[in-house]
Amino acid sequence: MPTTSLRAILRHDVTRDAIDDAMAETGCRLINVIPPSESHPGQSIYATRERTGFLFLVEDGRLGAVYLTAQGEHPDRDLEAIRALLPCYGTGELEADVSDCEDEAALARGLGLLVLSISGEPSDQQVHILRRSLVHSSPVVRCAALVALAYVPWPALADDVAALAADDDEPVVRLHAQQLLAALRA
Repeated sequence: MPTTSLRAILRHDVTRDAIDDAMAETGCRLINVIPPSESHPGQSIYATRERTGFLFLVEDGRLGAVYLTAQGEHPDRDLEAIRALLPCYGTGELEADVSDCEDEAALARGLGLLVLSISGEPSDQQVHILRRSLVHSSPVVRCAALVALAYVPWPALADDVAALAADDDEPVVRLHAQQLLAALRA
């Protein structure tokens, strides 16, 4: 079975009842629940109707996001069936939200959602947003960019992260950057 993996980031007003209804309507069956811990987010794992794939409902407190990941033979189709029933964020919408955002908390949260929404290599615009966030005046935003990049490390940003690891004024930013740098260079 191929191991292609894609994501759909659910809007914050989506309820657990709506998720359960969407899963039932698409024929997905809950097969396991993994409670959250300090080291990983909570997950509900569903088998698809044909049992050729899985949907992972991830409740990620670190990013403040609830998203679905599909794995199996038809991840596009499986996620599209859920997207048709539940409101999800789009990558373009998230790019626009973080590009113009002045609020530090909203920007920090938006960076994580944006990175989760990107499939494959980031676009030039997405790299620009991430680079700008890595040099933001707020350490909260810089840390949020580093945390987001830990989910999908892109080696193209290794030099930017290395600069933070070596020279950032905030110890917590330097620490996050040092930890991420190892993953980016691996």
